[in-house]
Amino acid sequence: MAEGTTSPDVQFITLTAKGVQLWCQQSPSKSVQNKWSLLGADASSPITDCFLSDDGTCLAVTLRQSVLIYRQERPDEGFSKLHLELPIAEAKSINFSPKSTFVAVGTALTSMESKNLRLYEVSTGKLLYELNDTKRDLIKWTSDESLAYRMVGSELYFYENNDFSKPAKKIAQKIASYSLAFNKLTGRIHVAIMVKGVKSTPSSVKVYSYPHVDNVVAQQSLFKSDSVDVKWNSKGDAMVLLATQDIDTTGQSYYGQTFAHFLDLKGNACLVGGKKAGSVHSCEWLPNNEGFIAIYGKTPAAITLYNPKGDAIYQFGEAPVNTVLLNPFGNLVAFGGFGNLAGDVHVWNLKSRTKISHFQVSDTTQFDWTADGLHMITSTHYARLKVANGFKVWDYLGNHLHTEGCRDDLNLPLYRVLPVASSAFPAPEVAATVKGKIMTEKPVYKYVPPSQRTEKQRREAAKKQAALKSRLQGGPAAAAAGDVSGKEKKVQALEKKLQQIEKLKQSQAEGKQLEKNQLDKLEKEQEVIEELKALKLQG
Repeated sequence: MAEGTTSPDVQFITLTAKGVQLWCQQSPSKSVQNKWSLLGADASSPITDCFLSDDGTCLAVTLRQSVLIYRQERPDEGFSKLHLELPIAEAKSINFSPKSTFVAVGTALTSMESKNLRLYEVSTGKLLYELNDTKRDLIKWTSDESLAYRMVGSELYFYENNDFSKPAKKIAQKIASYSLAFNKLTGRIHVAIMVKGVKSTPSSVKVYSYPHVDNVVAQQSLFKSDSVDVKWNSKGDAMVLLATQDIDTTGQSYYGQTFAHFLDLKGNACLVGGKKAGSVHSCEWLPNNEGFIAIYGKTPAAITLYNPKGDAIYQFGEAPVNTVLLNPFGNLVAFGGFGNLAGDVHVWNLKSRTKISHFQVSDTTQFDWTADGLHMITSTHYARLKVANGFKVWDYLGNHLHTEGCRDDLNLPLYRVLPVASSAFPAPEVAATVKGKIMTEKPVYKYVPPSQRTEKQRREAAKKQAALKSRLQGGPAAAAAGDVSGKEKKVQALEKKLQQIEKLKQSQAEGKQLEKNQLDKLEKEQEVIEELKALKLQG
């Protein structure tokens, strides 16, 4: 950013029961304000959903009888100007092309022959094509919009020069899922498809080079895999395959098991992971193709950086996290522990490989970096939790900047949070010495199942249980006296709380999902310990 100029505002969209709102984080004050609202006050035509284009220039808002498309030419305009109104009732899904030249709108399928997928030109609103879509797989494009593709039945169709009258090429196999990679520098396109195994035949991932879709350039067999998530690198010449088994045959996890396989176009392959046993929770490539990061193993999970060939080169340590979240520029990364975990967020500088901050955001169901690469939005959505919906804005140093909602007494469901992409921001420069807020690390207790405990561990556990039971019951002397003082009652109550917290920790370590009130109990552990210490000192 040149001297004397101010950076543009960070923008994001929210959809609540009230309607659609555009929020701006203004520079240089960094205060967050509501810049524009489209309220769904009309009961006859309420707002049902909203969709944002990848380039951040178009916003589609669905009503019962139509689709409204708002457009902003400049980041400071907002989406206050209505550009198009498409006469489509009950739209279910919308996808813009990468440059917002086209928009595909899908509706419910009324019959197997109905034309429920429509393609429009955004600039004029002209209807270009009507297609039948039984898979609910909208049209997608390469980043230069030269090639479009979609699933038709179990086959993958390709369309060149946006001619959808008939496919230019197709892969005619029983495809369960697919993923496409486009190299902007070379123009090469590669497609990975997953074919599910039948009986004794294992599932497999096959890679093709477009337009030669008859020749397999790389292949990986995946034993007992029910689904695969393909993670391509930015060059499109290597990938990580996250293969999931819906049922964990070892019985260690309720959520199944996920393995990661590295595969490149030269046929080199290896299993991603380390010495720590357990599933792979998350994996992401660095945007500059300098490798990828994986989180794997039982909680606390291991976090490892791999080079582009799949070799481990750096250990970030272990933490109760399950998600890798890279900022848009790939120079900062957040490791988050969401879902059934407590909501810890660890932010690292990838260039210097130093930790910047560590803070906690409980009840988070979605985490997003903003377009400037320095701020984050953590939100709680109605689809996941019915109470305390809302969002919070943070900076990469762990400073809490803004809260909207997030209270039990505010019954306002939040359905979507959509950060607006922008190319106006330069890559942020973060010094290696920068340090933010780092919360005190709580000791992580490793749960050992009774069947795996040694005889000594069993005896120690039995002694602890007996001693705790004796304390809770007041012991023989208290029973004989038949009276317990008020102070002793408080001590017993606090010790009982610690016992409950310990059981919740064990449940969390086993992968069980905790309720909001249970997570609140875990957060109050230190308060209970301090209160218990104070009472014992008084005695």
